[in-house]
Order: sequence, then structure tokens, then C-alpha cells
Amino acid sequence: MYNYWRTNWKKLILGLIVAAGIGLGLYLSGLDTLPQASFSLLGSINSPTSADRVLVIAPHQDDEVLGAGDYIQRAVSAGAKVEVVFATDGNKHGKKEIRHDEAVIADAKLGLTEDQLIFFDFPDGELSSKTEYDQFVVRLGDEIKNFQPTIVITTLIEDEHPDHAASGRAVQTLSTTVAKFTTLFFLIHSDRYPRPIGDASEKYLLPPLKLTDEYDWEVFVASTDEQTRKRAAINSYRSQISLANPILRQLLQSFDRRNELFAKAIL
Repeated sequence: MYNYWRTNWKKLILGLIVAAGIGLGLYLSGLDTLPQASFSLLGSINSPTSADRVLVIAPHQDDEVLGAGDYIQRAVSAGAKVEVVFATDGNKHGKKEIRHDEAVIADAKLGLTEDQLIFFDFPDGELSSKTEYDQFVVRLGDEIKNFQPTIVITTLIEDEHPDHAASGRAVQTLSTTVAKFTTLFFLIHSDRYPRPIGDASEKYLLPPLKLTDEYDWEVFVASTDEQTRKRAAINSYRSQISLANPILRQLLQSFDRRNELFAKAIL
């Protein structure tokens, strides 16, 4: 019993926090994510090394920065091979070329060159349809075979945006059928997440209560310089962070935090 407590005390305490939150009705009163004080109870993601090959699959142009901008910078600095695949063309509102150019500019701030960016150009908003999804899985599988990643990063299956959920499903499938690699999932769209919403760069990004039992959540702490460059990259997506769309602007600003947050499947 002592050995179990010694190795699992953080998970047990997190479980008590979640149970207490639900029991007291705090979810309904605003506590939708773990409290800031619980940050130290989460595990930490290992930094990438020069031996790693990191493949980031972004459903849209901006997801790679929001979910993994700090991690990408650390990977580049470590000498890892890095590649970003954009699954869709970002053309839902007729902004394909604009978002393409913004991606090149934004990812340059993370240390990536244009030849490290791959645009699949599947129709924005349709990645979950059977025809598009099946083609996406085949093409992504080919890319994984060619690049041979050690780490694959993409959006969580429980993400409420259909394109994001489809990307997560595809990676989950390919991790068991095409190649072995470490998978890191990040979350963008979920009810009442992140919290607080908007500009809170001094805060930690923490998981939603409703998913704390589904995954092992781990944090990647950014340096001050990494966070500054990520903020600049977010702001490079001018079409998405425009004052004309305050809700989307707030969402993007919500991922300028002291850490990034990744989910790993519980084995």
C-alpha cells in the first residue's frame, strides 16, 4: 500500500480535487478546469532531443502554434527534425491563400522554414466526412512512413471541432497500423475551455475536469523567450485574431500561457 501511494499520490490527489469539484457543484459555478494550484500535480513532458523526429498535424493553419508552438521551438533548438502537416486548406471563409501565407510567417517565428510545412489542402470543415477522412488517413499514413516520426502531435479526439476530432482519430489509427511513435494530443475546442478565456499569459493552461479521468495530462513549460515568440506567432494569424471576431480572438489569446498541455492515452 505504501509503494502504491508513493507512486500514485499525485493522481489520487487530482482525483480528490475532481470529486470535490463535482460534489460541491463547482463545475456549474465556473470551475470547469483544474484550479491553478493543481499545476504542480501534473507530470511534465520530456523535452525533445536531437534524435527526435517531430511531426505536428494541424487541422487548420494556427492549430500548430496554439497547441505546440513552444514545443516546436524547443525541438528546433535541440536539433530535432520537425515537420508540420496542415490537414485542411483553411478556406471555409474564402481565406485559403491568406491563411497559407500567415502560416509561413507564423511558423518562421518558431524557427521553421517553408519547406518544413506541408499543405494537404483537404476542404476546411469536411475532414470528418467519410470520403475526405479515408483519403486523409491514406495520405497521412504515407507521410508518416516517409518521415518516420518518433513523436506525433495533433488534436484530441474529444475536441469539439469535427476536423480536430478527425485528425486525432486518424493519428490514433495510424499509431497501431503504420508505425510506432509517441503520440501527444492537445485540445483547442471544448465547452468552457480554456479557463480563463482570453489574455491571461501569466496563467497556467490546465485540463478540463470532464477529461481528467480519460487521459494522463502532462505539461510543457515554456521559457520566457519561447512564450514571447509563440505570442508573436499567434499574432501573425491576423485573419484569425482580428478585432472583428472577438470570440475567436479571445480563443487564440487563451493559448498564450506559461505552459502547453498534452494528453497521453492511459495505458
